[in-house]
Amino acid sequence: MIEDGVDGFFEVTTDWRYGYVSEGGARLAGHPGEELRGECVWEIFPELEQAELADALRTAMDEREPSTLETYYPPHDTWYDVRVYPTENGLSIYVRDVSDLKHRAQQFEAIFDNTYTFVGLLDLQGTIVEVNDTALEFGDLDRENVIGKRLWNSYWVQENQDAQTAARNAVETARRGELFQDEIRIQGGDREATIDFTVRPITNGDGEVTHLLPEGRDITRREKLTRELRRERDFIEKALDTLTDIFYVVGTGGEIRRWNSRMAEILGYSSEEIADMEAMDFFPDDQTDRVSDAIEETMKTGGSVVEAELLTKAGDRIPYELTGARLTDPEGELIGLVGIGRDITEKNARERELQTQREHLEALNNLNTVVREITDAVIQQSTRDEIEGVTCDKLIESNSYVCAWIADADPHTEEVRLRTKRDDDSSGTHSERLVELLHPLEQSPIRATFETGTVRVCRDVDDSPNFEPWRDVAREGEFNSFMAVPLVYGNTQFGVLGLHSTRTNAFGRDEREIIEQLGEVVGYVFYAIERKEMLDSALELTFRSEKLADPFAHHGDEDIELTLETVVPLDTDENRFIEYWHVNDDFVDSFRDAVDQHDPKLDVRLLSTVDGLARCEVSAGAKSMSSVFASQGGKLRTASIDDNAVEIVGEFPDDVDPEQVTSGLRDAFPDIELVSQQRILTPQYLRQIVDENLTEKQKTALQLAYFSSYFEQPRSSTGEELADNIGVTKQTFHYHLRNAEETVFEILFEEPEDPLI
Repeated sequence: MIEDGVDGFFEVTTDWRYGYVSEGGARLAGHPGEELRGECVWEIFPELEQAELADALRTAMDEREPSTLETYYPPHDTWYDVRVYPTENGLSIYVRDVSDLKHRAQQFEAIFDNTYTFVGLLDLQGTIVEVNDTALEFGDLDRENVIGKRLWNSYWVQENQDAQTAARNAVETARRGELFQDEIRIQGGDREATIDFTVRPITNGDGEVTHLLPEGRDITRREKLTRELRRERDFIEKALDTLTDIFYVVGTGGEIRRWNSRMAEILGYSSEEIADMEAMDFFPDDQTDRVSDAIEETMKTGGSVVEAELLTKAGDRIPYELTGARLTDPEGELIGLVGIGRDITEKNARERELQTQREHLEALNNLNTVVREITDAVIQQSTRDEIEGVTCDKLIESNSYVCAWIADADPHTEEVRLRTKRDDDSSGTHSERLVELLHPLEQSPIRATFETGTVRVCRDVDDSPNFEPWRDVAREGEFNSFMAVPLVYGNTQFGVLGLHSTRTNAFGRDEREIIEQLGEVVGYVFYAIERKEMLDSALELTFRSEKLADPFAHHGDEDIELTLETVVPLDTDENRFIEYWHVNDDFVDSFRDAVDQHDPKLDVRLLSTVDGLARCEVSAGAKSMSSVFASQGGKLRTASIDDNAVEIVGEFPDDVDPEQVTSGLRDAFPDIELVSQQRILTPQYLRQIVDENLTEKQKTALQLAYFSSYFEQPRSSTGEELADNIGVTKQTFHYHLRNAEETVFEILFEEPEDPLI
C-alpha cells in the first residue's frame, strides 16, 4: 500500500543511508533493493549533490519539515514529483515520474499561449488565476496587471457596463455548473473587439465545480460582415416590401422560402403561419391544377405566367397574374422559383365593364319580371288571404322553389300560425313537416326573422351548424336551402315569407335582393289594405353623366355639395319649370357655367347664402333637365354630384322602356348612362292623411272657408261671418284656419314620414 499513487518509495536514515527501497524505487534507482540497503545515498548517486533535490532533502532532514519538489533529473532525463517527510529514523521519500504530465502541460501551455482565442482560468469567486498570452497581448497587459482581479473588474471590461454585467452573470451561471454564452464588447490596447464569450465549469472526479474556464473568440470581423449582410438584407427586404405586388420564393418541395410583407398583408396570414404553409395552400381547390402545372412548367422551362385566384385567410378569392422564373444556386442546381404576383381585379373589371353593365341590366330586368308579375297580381287582390295565396302560387310556378309559405306569430303567446302554404306536389308533405321547422319559436332557425325582422338565409342545410336539429325535416321535405324574409312596414311586422329550394347554394345575392324587395312589396300592400287604399307603382331610374360635372373639374379633390331641392312646374305644355338647387357658395360660378354650357338661355338667380351653402333658382325651359325628363313622361326627383359625375334620379310611369328613356335623354345629354332601376310604390291617400292630421275645429274652419269661397276674389264670405257660423270669435276662426293651412302645406311640401305618401 506504500506505493499506491507513486512510482517508488525510499527510507533514508539520519546518516543518509538507505534503510528501505521498494520495488518501484529499485526500478527508478536502477539497482536492486538489496544492493542499496545500507549504502550511502551520496555515494551511490554522487550527482545528487549538485541537484536541486539535495537541498530539499537536507532541508527536510535538518528542519524536520516536510518538503515537496518537482524537479528534472538529467541522468534519467526524467521529471520527478518528490515528497519528503521527516521520520523518527530519518526521511520517507515518495517519488512519482511526472514526465508525461510535464510534457503535456508544456504542450498545453504552448497551445494556451499561442491560440487566437482569449483563454483564462478563474476560481469560484470569479478571480483570475491564469490568462493566456493572446488575451494579454490584446490588452497590451502584463500578467501581474490581471492575475488576482475579479473578471468584471479586469481591464478588458472596465469601460463597458454591459460587459461587466455579463461577466458577473457568467461567473454565477458557470458556478452552478451551467455553460454561459453571450456576445460582448471588450476593450484592447489599441482597439475594441466583439467576442463570442463563454464561461464553462471545470469539475473534479466527484463532479464538483472547482474552477471556471472563460474563453473569448474575436468575432469583430464576422460581426462587421454580419452587419453589412444585415444592412443589405434589410435594404432588399425594404425594397421588396415597398412593392404593391406580392413577391415570393418557392422551393422545389413547394414550401414558401421567402415572401414580402405585401403577400402577408393581402393573404391575411402572419409570417409564422406562412412559414409553415406550402404554395398550394394559398389557392382554392379549383385553382390548384393550373397553378401546379405553371410551377412545373417554370421548373422545366425557366418561366411561366398564369392567372389564378388567391385564397385569403378570410376566405376571399382575389384574381392574380402570377409570373414565375426558375431559380438556381451558384452551381446551377435548381433550388426553386422566384415570382411576382399582381392583382388583376381592376384589369378584369375594366375588361368586363361594358358587358357586365349590359348583363347586369338584363339580369335585373329578368328578376324584376318575377316581382312585377307578383306585384301586378297582388295589386289586383282585395284581401290579405288572396294576396298571400297569389304570392305563394307565383313563387311555386316559377319552378325555383318546392315550398312557399307565409306565417305570423302571436305577439303574446309567440305561437306560430301558418297562414298560407304551397307545395310543388299534391301530397302536402312539405307543409306537414314545416310545422316542425317553426315550433317551438325559441328553438326555430328563423326565430330572428319573427322577432327582429332579420332576413334568414341557409344556402346549404347540410353545411349549416345552426340547422343541424332540423336536417331530418329538410331531407324529408327534399329541400337543401331556404330563406325567410320579414313582411314588414315601418315598425309593424305582418308575418314571414318562407321559401325552400332543392338547389344547394340557392338564394345568392341577386336572388336575395329580389325576394327582399318582394317582401317589402307585400308588406306595403298589407299596410295599404289596412289603410283601405290601393297602391300604384312607378319606375325609379338613376342616371350618371360625367360631362355635366366638367365645369367643376378644376376644383380637384375639394368636396362639392350640389343637390336639387325641388322642381316647380309652371307650364308643362310650354316646358316651363322653376328648379331650386343647393351648392357650396365657392362653386356658384361653376354651377352657372354648367347651366350655361348646357343651354345659354337658362337663367340662374342666386337667392340666398346660409352657412356657406348657396340656394339658386333656375328658370328652366325646353332644354332643361326637368323639361327633358318631362318629355319622356317622367319627373326629375333629385340630382347630385359625386366622384366627378352628376347622378340624376327620375320617376317614370311603371310601363316605360328604360332603354327607350335612356335613348331619349341622350339627345340632350349624350354621355348619360343608366346605372340602376327599381320599382317604387306611390299610394294615393292624401285626403285620409289630411283628415288624420287636422283637429275637428281645424277641419271645420277649412271646410267652411273652402265651400264658402273664402279663398276666391272677391270673397263671398268674410271671416267674421264664418266665425259666427261656428260660434267663435274672428280671431279664433283665423287661428284654426291658419293652423289647418300650415298642416296641409306641411303634408304637401315636407318630406313625409310615411313612405307610401
